Amino acid sequence: MTDTTALAAALATWAHGYLPDEAAVKLLTDSGMLRKVAHLARPGDEFDQDHTRMWIDWTEAADWLDNDGILSGGERRVIAAALSIAEARPVNLGEVLAGVDHNNARHILAALVHVAGLPRTELDRPEPFPSGTNEPVTFEQMRRESFRLLGEAQDVLRSDWRETADLTREQVEARERACAYIDIAKGALDEAGR
Repeated sequence: MTDTTALAAALATWAHGYLPDEAAVKLLTDSGMLRKVAHLARPGDEFDQDHTRMWIDWTEAADWLDNDGILSGGERRVIAAALSIAEARPVNLGEVLAGVDHNNARHILAALVHVAGLPRTELDRPEPFPSGTNEPVTFEQMRRESFRLLGEAQDVLRSDWRETADLTREQVEARERACAYIDIAKGALDEAGR
């Protein structure tokens, strides 16, 4: 399947109902990285001749990422974040966010909010660079903006923290993991600024 729009729809159908897969597929789609991993999509079954049901083996995708030499650093980081969200491998979120552009940082943070089972937020909408232009920003500007976005994501995660009676244990644990990853990322961004 080479049409990324159709592939995105097929993968979204497959992932529906399991937050880690939903968030990982959404991240790959929103960031434009789905075209880079399209060759890893597998038909749902041998009877699916029109390939409307597709899935991704995240472990196979992780192996591919380890051995692929043609991805840029930013592409590699976004795909690594998606794999981490899909629970195939750990990733240092601070290093990931420090090495991606503003829009991809927002996509990654939106995926973390999604996997925690929270409603859509402002993070889901791409914005222009913080300067209001399409000009690249300095590392320090990106570091500060990443720190701000991490804080925003953490605020969303904790906004109704006390109202967890209706959440499943898995959702509560996902929120706690996401907040812990954000704290690690903030520490790495702090260290990068020194």
